Amino acid sequence: MSGLPGFERSIQLYEAGALSEASFMSLLIEQTTSENVCDLLQRLSPDRLKQLKKFVDAAPSEESDWKRFMLIELGCFDRSAMHEMTLERERISMRYRNGIESLRARLKQLS
Repeated sequence: MSGLPGFERSIQLYEAGALSEASFMSLLIEQTTSENVCDLLQRLSPDRLKQLKKFVDAAPSEESDWKRFMLIELGCFDRSAMHEMTLERERISMRYRNGIESLRARLKQLS
């Protein structure tokens, strides 16, 4: 399972105490695609898989709910880069939604 440096890095940061559970799960979800979902699920311990399932279950499932969904990000940025920040937040939200949908589909197959 060598093609997953993002997953590995996220796991290392979480185990080192550098990420909260919510940040860790959000990063895993954002990095998940239909191509790598099986690898992620194999990589997680049963306890982490249970944590991830809670986040997946709590995520929106209807289009109207996704329209109201917002990921919160803390940090500093230059106001002159507001447009770029807005575009990046949209990309992150789309990756998160795609990750949730990939995880839901795969977890449903495993049930």
